[in-house]
Amino acid sequence: MSIDIYRKYLKECLNKAGAKIFYTSLKELENSNINSFVGIFVINEELEKSSNKNIIYKNGVKFRRKEKFKRKINFQVLIGDNEILKVESLFTKFMSEIDDKLKLENGDISFIEITKAEYIDKKDTILKSEITMQLDISFIESIYKDYPFKEINWGGDGEYVKEKY
Repeated sequence: MSIDIYRKYLKECLNKAGAKIFYTSLKELENSNINSFVGIFVINEELEKSSNKNIIYKNGVKFRRKEKFKRKINFQVLIGDNEILKVESLFTKFMSEIDDKLKLENGDISFIEITKAEYIDKKDTILKSEITMQLDISFIESIYKDYPFKEINWGGDGEYVKEKY
C-alpha cells in the first residue's frame, strides 16, 4: 500500500514541475523511442529492527504504540531529454515541489530523503535521451504495534480514602 502512495506522490510532484510522460518499468522505457521522459522505479526496500521505542497517544482512546521496524523504500527517478537545460529545469522545479516528509492516511509520517543525484550521458546508457538525471529518493517510515491500555475499575465513587490501622 505504501509503495503506491509514494509513487503517486513522486508523480504528483513531477507533474507540478512540468513532467508529462511517465514510465514505471525499465523495460517499457528501454523499448520506447521517446527521448524526453521521466521514470519512477522502486529499487528495493530495507528493514531495520527498531530499538523498541514506545509512544503514548490520547486521540480519544489512550494506547501505547511500540515501534517494531524502520522501513526504508528506495526509489530511482530518471529525468531524460536531449537538452540539458530542460533536464536541469525539471530537476530544480521538482526539488522545489518535494517536501521533507509526507503525512500518511493513518496519521503516521514518512520522511523523504534524497541521497544522490547524478547525470548520465547517452554514451553510458541504453536510454534514448542525450542526458539523463538519476535521483535516488528514499521514504523512511516506522512499523508499529499498538497496545490499548486496560481500563481499571477501582470501585467506589472514585474517592481515595487512606485506611488507618
